[in-house]
Amino acid sequence: MLKQIVRLTLILFALVAAACGPAGVQVQGEGQVTVGQTATPVTPVTAADITSTTSAPSPTAVPPTSEIQVQVQVQGGDAAVSNGLEGTWQITDFSSGMVSVLGDATAQAYVGKQAVITSNSINFDGQACANVTFARHTASLAAFVGTDVATVATKLGITQSQIDVIDTTCAALGFNSFAQLDPNTLLININGTFFVLNK
Repeated sequence: MLKQIVRLTLILFALVAAACGPAGVQVQGEGQVTVGQTATPVTPVTAADITSTTSAPSPTAVPPTSEIQVQVQVQGGDAAVSNGLEGTWQITDFSSGMVSVLGDATAQAYVGKQAVITSNSINFDGQACANVTFARHTASLAAFVGTDVATVATKLGITQSQIDVIDTTCAALGFNSFAQLDPNTLLININGTFFVLNK
């Protein structure tokens, strides 16, 4: 029995030796395994290699969207203009105050004359103002007209006690500071005589 085991063992070693060649199977240091007489290099696998192959790729950086600046330009934005001053106005009536330096004949000659107002200009009786600015505030009729308020209000049919006063940078007669009674009626003062203008 022992002889048979030994024989089988010898046969097994002979078969392995025949398959691997004369040098057999040897491990030649780190990274190489020799099968027979041929050395096959083996590349070591590190933890960094595993991390780099299993980690998700970094997202591509997206440049920030450029800020879009929108510039809004408002034309004719003065409060005075937005409340209906632009247009052609015609003198239709007048009332001479006690301190007026105009005679009735001179004042009457103004009736029918026109003033043209745009967002930045005033043209009246041959006088032209450019690059005009407007400022509006509320005042009493008495403050605008003065001591003749009762006479002027009665003659011109003015019923309101509070009016809008428009201050401008125009030096044309009557239009450095004038009043708006309603969207279609202006009141100007020329040397103490008050004139009504209508659109």
